Amino acid sequence: MTNTITPTGSWAPPAAPVPAAPVPLEPAPGTPYQHVFREPGRRWWRPFASFGVFAAVYLGISIAMGLVLGLVVVAGLSAAPDPEALVTGVGLSGWTSVGALLAMNLALAALIPSVLIANQVAHRRPAGYTHSVTGRFRFGWFGIVTAVLTPIWLLYVVIAWFLEPVPLFTHVESLGVTAALIAVCLLTTPLQAAGEEYFFRGWLVQNIGVAIPRPVVALVVPTVVSAGLFALAHGSFDPWIIVSLAAMA
Repeated sequence: MTNTITPTGSWAPPAAPVPAAPVPLEPAPGTPYQHVFREPGRRWWRPFASFGVFAAVYLGISIAMGLVLGLVVVAGLSAAPDPEALVTGVGLSGWTSVGALLAMNLALAALIPSVLIANQVAHRRPAGYTHSVTGRFRFGWFGIVTAVLTPIWLLYVVIAWFLEPVPLFTHVESLGVTAALIAVCLLTTPLQAAGEEYFFRGWLVQNIGVAIPRPVVALVVPTVVSAGLFALAHGSFDPWIIVSLAAMA
């Protein structure tokens, strides 16, 4: 590198080099879902970093939700006409079920932001690639799939009920408890189910598949692993259930 001559004829230090343009971090068109984070010059440690970020974020969200739910319980007990009776369990069983269901659903729903943040931070690509290969949530496709699957699911429920009838209504402790259970189911169960999918069929598949060069193998291996872990997480060791889950994935 040499000095340059200015228009006035004086000497000047060399100009600073122009930095190279950043390498595009978008996956190439046609990249399969399990490889969207397999960028050129891939670093082997990125999946492990993703797990670390995931664990930290999930722990933070869980602590925050626990504090909020705890404050809600304390506020409810303070407003109760007979807090001592509630603490000893009198009239509390139904609301305990509501609280337990809400806490479980929110804990699993917290998997969604944890997965999205972990993938974006560790893999340096937009979190939208956890939604789909387009880098965004495809609402149009979601609507089509919902419209097709909803009647099939309703038919399945009806057939299952006729094959093994169960009472539609059991003992109702109170209308308030029943309404609360219905509200919790409708508002948080879809998020709970989505949280499981984002972790088991999103984060696991992408962070295992990123280390396997062959696309087919990179899909099969993490799918089997995620199906097995999903079944174990639900307390099932039946190999046929694991096979069924892998097929649905």
